[in-house]
Amino acid sequence: MLVLVGKTGAIPQFGINHRVKLAREYAGMQQHDLADKTGLSRTSIANMETGRTKPRKKTITIIASATGVDREWLATGNAPVYITETGNPDTR
Repeated sequence: MLVLVGKTGAIPQFGINHRVKLAREYAGMQQHDLADKTGLSRTSIANMETGRTKPRKKTITIIASATGVDREWLATGNAPVYITETGNPDTR
């Protein structure tokens, strides 16, 4: 895992394998739950999470949809941030 240092501290940069696991955990799922919801095998999910395999673009889209995370974040680690009228960040 890369760690960038910003003005106020470290900014962790997660690899795709970590983001897949974080997305699954964010959705409150076990590997078998995500497998059932996406049609992927539990072994495929485990291999992505350990870094043995990298998900294809279509798989990233399916996982993002199943877990409710932003597809761009899952694919790249970059999260879009929107500013609301009150000036507070809103990730929509």
